[in-house]
Amino acid sequence: MQAWPDGGRVDAWSQLEVVVREAGMKVLVGAQITCDEQDDDRDWRLVLQLLQILGRQHVMGIAIGNEMELLQFKANISQDCIQRMWHGGYFLRKLSERAADLDALDGFGDVPLTSVFGGYILSGSPFVDTPGAMVQTFFKEAIKKFGTRWVFTINVYPYFAPNNALDPGTTDQCSASLETDWCFKKGCNLPDTVALMRKKTTMLVGRDSTLWVGETGWSSPQASTLTGAMTGCPDFSSQNSLKNYYKNFLRWTLDISDDVDGPDHVFYFTARDSGNFGVGEHFGLIADWLGVAMVEILYIPKCTEDRFVIFEGCKTRTFKPNFLSG
Repeated sequence: MQAWPDGGRVDAWSQLEVVVREAGMKVLVGAQITCDEQDDDRDWRLVLQLLQILGRQHVMGIAIGNEMELLQFKANISQDCIQRMWHGGYFLRKLSERAADLDALDGFGDVPLTSVFGGYILSGSPFVDTPGAMVQTFFKEAIKKFGTRWVFTINVYPYFAPNNALDPGTTDQCSASLETDWCFKKGCNLPDTVALMRKKTTMLVGRDSTLWVGETGWSSPQASTLTGAMTGCPDFSSQNSLKNYYKNFLRWTLDISDDVDGPDHVFYFTARDSGNFGVGEHFGLIADWLGVAMVEILYIPKCTEDRFVIFEGCKTRTFKPNFLSG
């Protein structure tokens, strides 16, 4: 996915600036980390330009790298790249370089820093730390250097949960999996994953830390990247399932249990009917039954009221979608 091709970048940025400023939005800006240092540096130069256009007051944080723990599983990625990324220190070096550039950029010396990871990092103790994904080592160095400026960010998709299974004795039913995937309370997929992430960050750091959920969402029609038993359950990727997941998400207060704090911010993934590195994405909102237009950026802070919030703060641009009254 090329977000801003050279031919359309200026117009795209101009439109984004208007929306962000008029709505009083804050955005999480991402920067790539790949095996190509020259391209990474070109991308970063563009990020710096965009940050100056938006202004510090409209930037909630900078994410350096996305799901880097999965790079080792990507096609056409050499072992030399993986070794250089982790053991060779390329990822950490680029994080430090990016932070130094931000410190030199007027007003951005305090902007929160993060890197977005997926659920695979939870397979370690407390985090995965293998030659192909030295995430725990990376976290320790980031915390040592940036302290409370560092934010932990994880993507959580019950849609892709490896423990999703067909109902016993059936070949195409999955009501039990849907029940735990759709809900947002203790014992449900997403809250339990966030609780685990929260506990693991406390184990690593020894204190409470800021935690963001970088992505969550549901796909209809079926995602091309969905594997396992759920590919055989028609209900799983139905429009009704997308609706139920999103409806319950909106009603979620961000609480997850009595003894563990919920996430500090959550983003709902809405790459709808678009291409992502050559793979079709069908997450997000399109249909009339939602009663709302498609939302490209959804930013949910902790709120005390049952509201649909698309911009920062519980007092900005809030409304209830039609189906919430049902």
